[in-house]
Amino acid sequence: GALMAAVGGMLYTPQNGIITPSKMEAVESITVVAFVAVGGRGTLTGAVIGALLVSYLNSLLTSGFFYGSVPGFLKMPPDGVLQSDLMYYLRRPFQVLLSADGWNFVLGGIFVAITLLMPQGIVGAWRGLLSRGRTGVAAAVEEDAERAHAEQGALDSTAAEEVRV
Repeated sequence: GALMAAVGGMLYTPQNGIITPSKMEAVESITVVAFVAVGGRGTLTGAVIGALLVSYLNSLLTSGFFYGSVPGFLKMPPDGVLQSDLMYYLRRPFQVLLSADGWNFVLGGIFVAITLLMPQGIVGAWRGLLSRGRTGVAAAVEEDAERAHAEQGALDSTAAEEVRV
């Protein structure tokens, strides 16, 4: 574990140029926990998938990509344009959620939703679907075998009756 952390730090520093104390904040630790929760606990694949998905979503939401799809009446007007208090309070949540400041709210919502709806994460849910599929196939094969055996038994008893007659 420590070796992987050291390798991660060695790769991270040249990419960003510097590591500062801000990278040791609680938000960074919570983000890593969200990586594991989203992807799946107990698997390396789950942590990697979770990191990729959460990082991609972070980039997408904080880049302003979705702000363009928000209806115009919900967008904040340019500075200097007067607006009513009602419209301000209606627009403000969208502005916060679709900005870099709102990412922590989105991350918290994702974490809560994944924990409640998919406790094993994406990899665990995928494995569950695959095992159900295999169980369904195995049960179907078993039923076919039992049906064939019953039909064979019925044919054998019919043949035995014909021989007796």
